[in-house]
Amino acid sequence: VPHGNYYNLEAYFAVQDSLPLTYGTGFDGLPESAGNLRKAQSKQLKAYLLFFEQLLVNYLAQLANIKELFAVDETVKKTYFSRFIQPAEIAGLGDLYHGMEATVLQELTETNDIFLLRRNRFLDHLLARFAETFNDYALMLYSYTDDKEIADEQLIDNKIDFIRNFPNLSSNRARAFNYKGPELVCKDENIATLASRIRLLLGYGSPYSGNIPAVANEINTAEQIFIVEHLLLRPRNIPGTLFPEGDPLLDVCLPGDCDSCDEKDPYSFRVTVVLNGEDGLASKGIEFRRFAEQTIRMETPAHLGIKICWVSKVQLAEFQQVYCDWLEALAVPEPDATELHDRLIDLLAVFQQLKNVYPQATLHDCIDGNDGNSVFLGHTSIISDKELDEQIEKKKIK
Repeated sequence: VPHGNYYNLEAYFAVQDSLPLTYGTGFDGLPESAGNLRKAQSKQLKAYLLFFEQLLVNYLAQLANIKELFAVDETVKKTYFSRFIQPAEIAGLGDLYHGMEATVLQELTETNDIFLLRRNRFLDHLLARFAETFNDYALMLYSYTDDKEIADEQLIDNKIDFIRNFPNLSSNRARAFNYKGPELVCKDENIATLASRIRLLLGYGSPYSGNIPAVANEINTAEQIFIVEHLLLRPRNIPGTLFPEGDPLLDVCLPGDCDSCDEKDPYSFRVTVVLNGEDGLASKGIEFRRFAEQTIRMETPAHLGIKICWVSKVQLAEFQQVYCDWLEALAVPEPDATELHDRLIDLLAVFQQLKNVYPQATLHDCIDGNDGNSVFLGHTSIISDKELDEQIEKKKIK
């Protein structure tokens, strides 16, 4: 394959240097015999041409940085590129560029608001190539913040994270986690690709790249997602001498006890998604939960029955402990029957008691109340003004 030649796309020959010598705008300038009026006219023409010179220089800078527009990189901080013309390129430039600096020129070329808008649009273009979109997530995110700039910056990070992980999400889309790897139990790098995709679409970040904030445990807890395949919870020890009743079963609703029951088999084609309902956006309102649940159902294969649980931090920590303990016993090549039996009992005792928690809404009178946090049946938990005041005072003390 022949090697190409690299050309410096930003190299520029000034227009005023190509004008006839009589204009006096080139490096040769005017003769010493020229009067002050003639010199002033030459400078005036050079200053007039400088606007067009800068446009052409910026065009070449934009052309040289095309790759930056589509870069999947957080360090990209501009989409309109400019270049400060050096004094060696145009004679007498110092007199014309008085007070101008490269940073000032860039600020004139592109404001931060324009950058955020254009950067998001370029990333949207890359997402569209794979038939992906963050429109619903963006609308939800804007509804939770009064500062659009912060929301735009968050969107950029989320989109970059998703695009960067897309090769793995695409090639391993149907791949489950490895439950037979003892060294991988409850590790971020060992989760189903479905869980990875859901995390990224919800703005939780990738478990592979370590971009999950480690500032506080509360932040990590807010972004935890557990996808439990019911089939893995099936009994493995049949009734016998060691276990007279065998392993415990998930609750089964039999026809004799209830006439209208569609959960005769709680194992086949069923999954439960367990998320934190007390921290992050999930605790601020119902919009994020609706978006998250819609996203989870859209991403989950259609033949699977799915249950979504937004649990408290206490229940989440309790579930994580017993779930990881059970996976640890299951992961060894030859599981110990008694240990696996006991840990399954502990897991099911917690798993079957998981219940949703809801964002809080306050009951108040019509005069002093604030309707910003409305009460929705089945979507909010109700507290009184007094209870709300007590919670605020406790936070102040902490």
